[in-house]
This record gives sequence, C-alpha cells and structure tokens, in this order.
Amino acid sequence: MGKKWHVNCGGIVKYQKPMFNAHFGQAGFCTKCETFPLLQEEIMFEIDDQNIELFDDNKNSGWKIINKNQLEEKLM
Repeated sequence: MGKKWHVNCGGIVKYQKPMFNAHFGQAGFCTKCETFPLLQEEIMFEIDDQNIELFDDNKNSGWKIINKNQLEEKLM
C-alpha cells in the first residue's frame, strides 16, 4: 500500500483505532501535527513515485490525480 499524507501539513498519516465507540474501525492520524481523526478528504494518497490522489474541495470537482511536483506542501 502506498504512502499517505495529511493535506494540511504534509505529515505522514497512519491508521489507528478510535479512542471511542464509532461507526468506523480505524481513522487517519497525522504523525506530524497529531490531528485525529482525519477524514478521507484530508488525506493525500500515493498512486506511484510521481503522482498522488487528493480531494479538490476548491472547485467541487471531487478526487483528482496530480504530480507531486505540483504540491506546495513538502511531504515527509
């Protein structure tokens, strides 16, 4: 499985069990800023060495694939 990063800070995202009863088994946790739980839309997913998939909420266009070089954030 590819790497995952937090959209807001570029930190690595790991999945962990929620600390409370929830309707989901695991949620994203940012290892840099420690935000938890992260929504799927707040996570960038690695497709391959050059591309990632992320949610584009500015244009309401949904999920898109872009080149990592186009990102303003520095990925860890």
